[in-house]
Amino acid sequence: MSLTADVVIGKYIALRDKRSALKKAYTEEDEPYKAAMEMCEVWLLQQCNTMGVDNLTVKGVGTAIKGKDMKVAGKDWKAFNEWARENNEMDMFERRIARTVLASYMKDHEGAVPPGLYVIYEQVVTVRRSSTKENQE
Repeated sequence: MSLTADVVIGKYIALRDKRSALKKAYTEEDEPYKAAMEMCEVWLLQQCNTMGVDNLTVKGVGTAIKGKDMKVAGKDWKAFNEWARENNEMDMFERRIARTVLASYMKDHEGAVPPGLYVIYEQVVTVRRSSTKENQE
C-alpha cells in the first residue's frame, strides 16, 4: 500500500479518536475509585483530628499521615509585585511567559519582542477532522 495524504491523515484521526475514547473510558472508570479514596482521606483526617494525632499507623497495613497543602491565590498582583521588587523576593515568581499575551503584544507592536525574550517558531502539523457528513459516518 502506498502512503498518501488521505491515508495518513485518516490513520492519524483514527488513532486520535481511539486515544480519546481510551482516556474517556479511563476517566469514567477511575472516577468512583478517586471519589472513594477521597472519602477515605476525609475519614482518616477526621480520625487524626479526633484522636489528636498526626498519623495513624496500622502494623502490616500502612500509615496515614496528616499534613498541610498550601494553596496561594493573588488578590492584589500590583501590591505583591511592588513588595517583591522592594524586598528582593523575585524568586517567589515562577518563570513563565504568557504566550497569548506576548503574541498579542507582538501583533500590536509590529512583531517586536520585549527585551530579554526570544521567540522560536517550530513547524508543526495539526490534523483536523473533515466537517462533511460523509466523513463523520
